[in-house]
Amino acid sequence: MSDPEDVRVIGSLDGGALGDVGCYCVSGARLAFGSEPKRATAFARFAPDGADEELAGVLEFDSGLGFVSCSTSSARRERLEVIGAEGRILLDAPFRADKAGGTMEVTLGAEIERESFEAGDPYRAELEEFATAIREGRDPAVGPEEILGNVRAIGALLASARSGGEAREV
Repeated sequence: MSDPEDVRVIGSLDGGALGDVGCYCVSGARLAFGSEPKRATAFARFAPDGADEELAGVLEFDSGLGFVSCSTSSARRERLEVIGAEGRILLDAPFRADKAGGTMEVTLGAEIERESFEAGDPYRAELEEFATAIREGRDPAVGPEEILGNVRAIGALLASARSGGEAREV
């Protein structure tokens, strides 16, 4: 972020790295675990106005740990990695594939499968999904439960970071 007037980095407006880009990491971890985290611990570097410029955190789930790292002051890097007992999934540019497309690599034992995705417009896809949900009379894929779960986890991470890393219940 090079524009100090961008609302996404203004502390008095609750701007910061976690709310702007880290929210996708939190959502990805919750999706990968298929549940809500129990506790959150985080450390951050804050701007003078209170916006978190960099944040590193851990979300504790019943079945494992999810790690979150985000920044508005470093070079662009977008990755989501899910590691299990038998393999891993690595997604490059999972949150904003419109910038350059994205890739997915699935490793299971010694076998590796790779898939690439064309650049697309995520906002258009979001609006199309929302319109389809309205026509079909259902909640959109990212509905109220997903949004509220993310808000709770983000709030716990920020509270932990502001307290110097004290674990917080989600």
